[in-house]
Amino acid sequence: MKNKQHIELLVLSDFGSKEEVIKTNVSLQEIQNVMDGINWEHFHQVVLSRSDYDWIEVGGNLKEDGLACIFEKDGEQFVIDEAPTSVREITEILISYFYNDGEFQRKYEFTGETKEEKKTEVESKKHQDWDRKHEQESKKEKIANFRRFLLVLVAVIAIVLITFFGLS
Repeated sequence: MKNKQHIELLVLSDFGSKEEVIKTNVSLQEIQNVMDGINWEHFHQVVLSRSDYDWIEVGGNLKEDGLACIFEKDGEQFVIDEAPTSVREITEILISYFYNDGEFQRKYEFTGETKEEKKTEVESKKHQDWDRKHEQESKKEKIANFRRFLLVLVAVIAIVLITFFGLS
């Protein structure tokens, strides 16, 4: 296996408010050093990225938030089903990603969202937006029709009264 790869290592701290790019050509040792150097009592995120569509993120803390993992491959995103419970586990996940051996995907179960599901969600949202807009327009049209009906009714009543009582 290669000692260094063209993978960017990024550390986000304090719920993403602090960002530090550690390296763009990272080695396994650098990944391990970063993971060992983080105080996991506080919230951190560690991202390894080959491209915009090929990355992995582990993060959280060892207190109330817990740990998590999400990765993207070819535009499909996957979230770990059962949260990791130790820094050792999330470090192993990063190492597996570094080696591109797929081991973390065999060891842990992930739930994914494919490009097609995302597209379906977008189409569904567009349809819902259209339905909402159509419903609003329909309500406006019903109100306008009711007002026209009332105007015609008043006119008919006026004509009947005039006819019945005469103009004199």
